[in-house]
Amino acid sequence: MTPSVVPRAMTPQVAHPRAVAVVQTLLFVAGALVAGVVVAATVGFLVLVGVLGSVAALLTSEPVLWPVLGLVGLTLLVTTAVVGLLTVSVRRARRWVREWDAVPTPVETAKRRYVHGHLDERGLERALEYALDGGRDPTRGATVDSGWPERELER
Repeated sequence: MTPSVVPRAMTPQVAHPRAVAVVQTLLFVAGALVAGVVVAATVGFLVLVGVLGSVAALLTSEPVLWPVLGLVGLTLLVTTAVVGLLTVSVRRARRWVREWDAVPTPVETAKRRYVHGHLDERGLERALEYALDGGRDPTRGATVDSGWPERELER
């Protein structure tokens, strides 16, 4: 299988693919902008620490290397944590948007209708057979139109 071919089971269908794509793109852009601001602030802070550390080293005879290295390390650690948290948040938000707009499978639809009392046990079995049989009428063995379970089970 080539990398560009993704199995259908891994990409759930969505009801509004363009809207989902726009929202996901906006989430990605917002995440990239925030990450860029965080990195720019980190670079600015590290330059400030370096300049102030150099000035302190020139003005005093005391060693200032360890405090400066400590500030640099802490700054890099905090920046890594913030960017990592941002990345995880954007990924979860993108997944949530995709799942929120997902088109339910025929099996999920049959389960939901059964739970809400629209189907009895016999109707659920027939709807599940229909869904799992790929759109074939389990009682007749012939392919029927897409409205079969709803029309047949409402009798």
